[in-house]
Amino acid sequence: MHRLRRTIHTGATTVARREQGFAFDRQAG
Repeated sequence: MHRLRRTIHTGATTVARREQGFAFDRQAG
């Protein structure tokens, strides 16, 4: 259960980082 929670947290962080990167590229572009 702890491992699953860690995987979900990592996935959420990756998605947030990806969305932030897109927003940065769009703003700079």
